[in-house]
Amino acid sequence: MPSPFAGLPSALPWRSALVALAAVAVYAAAGPLPETLLLDRAAGPAARPWTLLTAHLVHVAPDHLLWDVLGLLLVGLVFEPLLRGCLWLVLGAGALAIDALVLSGLAGFDRYAGLSGLINAVAGAGLVQALRAGDRLAAGFGLLVVGKVLLETFTGGTLLTNTAWPPALTAHIIGLLSGAVTALLIGPSEPPG
Repeated sequence: MPSPFAGLPSALPWRSALVALAAVAVYAAAGPLPETLLLDRAAGPAARPWTLLTAHLVHVAPDHLLWDVLGLLLVGLVFEPLLRGCLWLVLGAGALAIDALVLSGLAGFDRYAGLSGLINAVAGAGLVQALRAGDRLAAGFGLLVVGKVLLETFTGGTLLTNTAWPPALTAHIIGLLSGAVTALLIGPSEPPG
């Protein structure tokens, strides 16, 4: 059965838009920071295995949701044409890496919520593919994202957002790294077309 999105132009970030829509739907249905959907190291994945996925769709407040959705759509607009169907693999690898970071206790925090780590996974993978494809504009954007993450890591705060929830800066780094490694492992994407 062909994909219902097969006729859409490859430049439209429909995969990113689906994930963003899922985050909006979770917020609309469950509200801010529903405990049963949050990844919590103390509870562990055995008690609530669904949180390995749902934590990435949960948000603290409307502004947290808005910034994450806008960020995902922006990196999707820039990098999804380079990643195409591999975006699902990038998102999955990013989610697993972030979940492992939180559950290992190495994250510096015990609870995780939001799309920001996955946004950075897309940026890391997109940067690798942009460099491979010689896409200077996309590579430049990817380097800006890397610079933003590094600056935030060294300053301990975020540049664009300020929520009551502390920033998950180590998840941003792990997202970037997992995305870049995933792109290196999957090899070059087909040219957009």
